[in-house]
Amino acid sequence: MYDMWALGCILYIMITASMPFDDTDVRKMIKTQLNGSIFTSLFLWTEHSMALKQLLNSLLEPDLNRRITIKGVKSHQWFQQGSLSKIKQLLSISDTTLF
Repeated sequence: MYDMWALGCILYIMITASMPFDDTDVRKMIKTQLNGSIFTSLFLWTEHSMALKQLLNSLLEPDLNRRITIKGVKSHQWFQQGSLSKIKQLLSISDTTLF
């Protein structure tokens, strides 16, 4: 389950080019992580889909028992729609058809 947390952090960094939590004050960072403060800022993003926000919310869920699993990530709506579905289609094309 910790790997899912790390995946959420990496995805957040890839999407925003910034860290999900301010690590200049470790006590404050832990408090922010545990109380879910990041989720408020996620929903203020207007340029990203609700599905992406929900996925990040599920990955960065502080409660280990409620955090999404890898199976849940793979079947998440964000991977089934938009640009990612196009990438999946491209990846499923055999190498011989690309040349």
